[in-house]
Amino acid sequence: MNKNYYRVKCKCGHVGRGYYIPIDFPVIANSAKEAAQIARFIPRCKHHHKDCILEVSKINYDEFIEINRTNSQDPYLQCKSIQQQRKMELTNRIVKETKDSKKMTKQEPIRVVYNGKTKIKKPKKYNRFYYNKLELCYTFSDI
Repeated sequence: MNKNYYRVKCKCGHVGRGYYIPIDFPVIANSAKEAAQIARFIPRCKHHHKDCILEVSKINYDEFIEINRTNSQDPYLQCKSIQQQRKMELTNRIVKETKDSKKMTKQEPIRVVYNGKTKIKKPKKYNRFYYNKLELCYTFSDI
């Protein structure tokens, strides 16, 4: 398999809830999909976000080296602690998230479960207890 060079633009975090810094990472991979998978788990990327990868594009070797050089000189990527990061001026690089977190995740409706007239606070726990109790009844009656 021949390896190709890709530029993957990712959301990088630790700059505040609902904010990110877009950073280009150079990746060597067989396909764009594989490059996105590799870049998703680079440190500082918001890998838990569904839309962590903003853009993937194929590049040549010279661009690959140039992106490596810029990332090696980037103070945000070089800092080792939150104290070092606070000393930097990042306000011009920070971007606000466009999507609400509520829209990104599908929320289930809250169901209220009753046992007679009493409301059950933890229905999953109650159901497990109830079914385990039924299994015990059946196992003892079979003897």
